[in-house]
Amino acid sequence: MEVSKDLGDILGSADFELKQISTLKDFGLVASIRTKVFVIEQKCPAIEEFDDKDDIAEHYIGYCDGEPVITCRVLYPETCIAKIGRIATLIEFRGRGFASNLLELLIGQMQKNKEIDEIQMSAQEHAIGLYEKLGFKVYGESYIEDYLPHSMMSLKIS
Repeated sequence: MEVSKDLGDILGSADFELKQISTLKDFGLVASIRTKVFVIEQKCPAIEEFDDKDDIAEHYIGYCDGEPVITCRVLYPETCIAKIGRIATLIEFRGRGFASNLLELLIGQMQKNKEIDEIQMSAQEHAIGLYEKLGFKVYGESYIEDYLPHSMMSLKIS
């Protein structure tokens, strides 16, 4: 999947493009972004950041004017459910709408896929407001994951 969105209203002349990765080189970009955000900034252990789920996940990279700025992965743990995770934006690109745009594009693609009824995510507490603006709702109790408070969130799309 490759989709583009003109972010002129948000970022001036910048274009945002989301690509599903297909090569080991591309996964290197994913790993680089996740390492900078989760391992270096947030002090998550690398052994926990990269797991066997990476082997079965779909991985995406968002580009601004050709530069990789954000990544995420999507898993399909059950029939009709997609789980978006490992959303990581490089620090110098935060606050510019990339996470919202990445999620809007993924949600749009999943809405076209009649087999997906629900999107779930394990959200860091500080990002819950962003996800709620996109229609996600918190469920269950908050918990600690990789030393940070998280909550499960869900978006029904059927």
